[in-house]
Amino acid sequence: MNLKSWLVFSGLLFWGFAAIGQNIRTMGNAYAPSKAHPFGRPNPKAPKEITQFAFIVGQCDCIDSIRLVPGDPKWTIMKSTWDGKYIMNGTAIQDGGPNDRFNPLNIRVYDPKQQKWIVTYFSTPRYSSGIWKGKKEGKTMVMRKPTTSPTGHKGENRLTFYNISDKGFSWKGEFVSEDGKIVYAFWKIQCTKVKKNE
Repeated sequence: MNLKSWLVFSGLLFWGFAAIGQNIRTMGNAYAPSKAHPFGRPNPKAPKEITQFAFIVGQCDCIDSIRLVPGDPKWTIMKSTWDGKYIMNGTAIQDGGPNDRFNPLNIRVYDPKQQKWIVTYFSTPRYSSGIWKGKKEGKTMVMRKPTTSPTGHKGENRLTFYNISDKGFSWKGEFVSEDGKIVYAFWKIQCTKVKKNE
């Protein structure tokens, strides 16, 4: 085989393996975001509960109301854009709503054994993270994380999604003491859907 033939053969071999590799990647990630489906699709093999958070998939324009200092009655108002998409081949959901101060990101996975959503949260530029667990309760989605308040009370941070529709959703974060006597709201969000998942 002369040099020219060898180069042609090598080129064909390279592109053949590249095509096979692309095929494997596509087959293994068929439900990820794509040109046809910018926000991805739920994988039919995922737990059926994956559709419970379908309202968060797409893009929303939001208004954040945040109490930056614990105990401060003043709300700081900011605009944010909340994006949600199916990831991990359509078996999980990634979402976040960056605003003027935070860049939050959530990874949502449903665990059939616990019959709960497990949500891992990250935020920058001042780094923070946490794991929340919860489930659908009536017409709301409620996530909880055990915590201690800045004033030393034991309880939980409770996140509640409500007013859920194809037009958007509302969300509130509250600290709730163990005896339920202290309920303190620290974050509220109102989101309007601007891009739906088709």
